Amino acid sequence: AVQDADLVVLATPVAAIVPYARRLAKWMRPGSILTDVGSTKAQVVEALERRLPHGVVFVGGHPLAGSEQRGIDAARADLFDGSLCILARTARTDRNALRRVTWLWSRLCRRVVAMEPQRHDRVLAAISHLPHLIAFSLVNATDPSALAYAPRSFLDATRVAQSDPELWDDIFLSNRAALRTAAVRFERAWHTLQRLLSRRDRAALRRFLAEAKAKRDALEDAQISD
Repeated sequence: AVQDADLVVLATPVAAIVPYARRLAKWMRPGSILTDVGSTKAQVVEALERRLPHGVVFVGGHPLAGSEQRGIDAARADLFDGSLCILARTARTDRNALRRVTWLWSRLCRRVVAMEPQRHDRVLAAISHLPHLIAFSLVNATDPSALAYAPRSFLDATRVAQSDPELWDDIFLSNRAALRTAAVRFERAWHTLQRLLSRRDRAALRRFLAEAKAKRDALEDAQISD
């Protein structure tokens, strides 16, 4: 299947990317490119960059698109519309291959950016991996007798807890260092909120909430301007 391919895109759970890549690369021709769509990059890039057969190059990729659904039945023609794709760039990255993979994703996504894989993992830990972890935790922390009355706000906040555990345990463990750092930042904010509640400090609580609202509103404004 890959012998005549110019470019092969691996879309598997994170833990399967490296073994599949090494297996497929043996059959790929010189000058061909191997890329992926995995949600973590540092471990994958380190394992594959410059360690594939001569002439086969790897460029790590991660389109920030999709949902909590999985499988062919969840396929959508507009999946990548308006999305961002991050490509992993290191000192060893083949620049021609990077340009070709950038060209591919620029036809599908709204924006393509390149960054170091370690930075990618730190960023995604904060904006994707931690929110998923919190959503799973929130559902498990909720009294089961209350779930029957869950309003739309609860469903919206925990939608991603419907994600496939077989995908997300890979993501959490492969990015555990950055995820733990992001969790520490969240704990600081959470402890601050707890202190304000215990003190019944309305003014400080309102400032805390207003700061969060302003940051969230700014995200909406950025989307509109784009």
